[in-house]
Amino acid sequence: MFHDLNYAYKVGKARLRHAAGSDQGIWDIQPGKRQPAATSQAFTGWSAEYLRIVQSRGDQYLKESTPAFEYRWNKTRITLEETHRLMQSQHVPWALVLIPAEEQVDGELRKLYVESIQIPQDRLNLQKPQQVLRDWAQSHEVPVIDLTETFRSEVPRARLFQINDFHWNEAGHAVAATAILPPLKAMLRQFGPKESVP
Repeated sequence: MFHDLNYAYKVGKARLRHAAGSDQGIWDIQPGKRQPAATSQAFTGWSAEYLRIVQSRGDQYLKESTPAFEYRWNKTRITLEETHRLMQSQHVPWALVLIPAEEQVDGELRKLYVESIQIPQDRLNLQKPQQVLRDWAQSHEVPVIDLTETFRSEVPRARLFQINDFHWNEAGHAVAATAILPPLKAMLRQFGPKESVP
């Protein structure tokens, strides 16, 4: 999810700065500009370096919270609350989309991850990031669109992530769009004329 909870903080801060009129912090991605396509190559397994990165985020899956997790969650919570206040002040409806990490939806990678960290499984909760965000959203009456189960069901049919990369490939973006659009349309119909939302 969001690479880890800190990802929401980084992206959220950048978007808030942009909404406030700053042109900084958007990682040079221009709205409407086509991004370079990933090179097409066969998947032969995860690299040792990628597995080390996955392992390094493990504290977000521990049932007990660590100081590092609490620090990142506090930063993320502040960004979410700033976003919520901004949307409310502009009377703009919004939803929180929960994006799973690859190890949360790919059984083979999850098995490699759990074996590598050598932590008893009864101390782990691989859905903890989503649950923390769901709890926050519920307390603020923000709708949630969770892509975890959708991605998990699609993984056996196609790769959804770029190779050794946390980001979606073309198929992943298509799956996400298909999952997000119906609930988003339903939500928007509640806030405007029906003819404005096809």
